[in-house]
Amino acid sequence: MTLGLGAPAQPAETPWMVNPEEIVPASADHPVLIFFSGTDRHSRRMATWTLSSPAVVEALRDVTPAWVEVNRRPALVERFDVGSTPAVVLVGRDGAILGQHEGLLEREAFLQWLRSGLALVPLTPPPPPVAAASPET
Repeated sequence: MTLGLGAPAQPAETPWMVNPEEIVPASADHPVLIFFSGTDRHSRRMATWTLSSPAVVEALRDVTPAWVEVNRRPALVERFDVGSTPAVVLVGRDGAILGQHEGLLEREAFLQWLRSGLALVPLTPPPPPVAAASPET
């Protein structure tokens, strides 16, 4: 499946979220990994080689993966200050950026980058806020 002029197809084994409005709400449940893809050869290589490898597909189960084509989502490119592609951004459940990398990452380098970012994520989400008890009269 091609998503734009010359854009690489998304790796089929991973359920990539493509609706940018879902990215921040999704981070409340899991960290979100955003892959910013262009039409360049490094984006194609990262899509077809790095992100399609069995070890990476397995590691992506720990995040909600989002695929952003830079030519279609300039607001997200600006929001995350992406200057070149390919780029990856790891967003925590609280919306904080846990890691960001621009440029091609081969399989092992990507896995190391992802693991280091995920190490910053608490194992369980914070509990919901407790409503203040009303004083008895």
